[in-house]
Parts: sequence; structure tokens; C-alpha cells
Amino acid sequence: MITLKRGMVLKMDIPGKDIGHCKYPVVLNPDLSDSSIIGTCLINSKFSILPTKKNCQIPLSGDDYKFLSKKVSYVDCGEVIKMKEEDFNNSKITVLGYINATDMQKIVDAGKGSIILSKRDKSFFE
Repeated sequence: MITLKRGMVLKMDIPGKDIGHCKYPVVLNPDLSDSSIIGTCLINSKFSILPTKKNCQIPLSGDDYKFLSKKVSYVDCGEVIKMKEEDFNNSKITVLGYINATDMQKIVDAGKGSIILSKRDKSFFE
């Protein structure tokens, strides 16, 4: 079992999502009412053109994060993916690294300030 830490970036299949390839979730915090549920946000290689997500896309430089293959990728703070602790008990999960403090603060601010997230989803950014 991986010891999850806020800001950790993983490479894994996302349970319950038929994406067809591994994604890079950024670990947020556990749920306030059920600590076995962990919140994550996904790193995407493209900026979402949806107007509601405009302020929720935090850029990450490929120069700062060697595990990123693109010059710029984006953390989607407009959707919190909730996973159970047992979803992280998979030998195919790889820890890629950590989000630096400056970028993590931008992610936290975007999540807490989002107009599209529920109060519960915003709590994962606390």
C-alpha cells in the first residue's frame, strides 16, 4: 500500500472511469466525514475550453516536472475524483513525484475558489 501524501502525483488507472489509459492524479486530502475516501484532481495535457473550467486549470511546466511529457500540462481543479483507500492497493500504481509548494498553493486556491465545486468537493482542498 502506498502512503498517500498531499501533492503526490501518481500514474494509475482511475477506478470507475473508462478512460482507456493511465492518468496522473494529484492527491489532495481525505474526506472530512470519511477518511477512507481520498480526493484527487487529474493532470491533463490539454487546457479545457469549457468556460466553467477556465479558472480551474492550473498550468504545470514540463521543465519543473520531469514526469510530464508536454511542455505545459494542466491540473483540473474543476473536478474532484473521489477514491477509496483500497483503490490505491494496486501494484500497477507508480509514484511519479510531488507538486512543488508554489503550484500546490495555486491548486488549493483554485479548488477552494471554484464556483462549480460543491462544498464537500471544496473541502478536499482544505
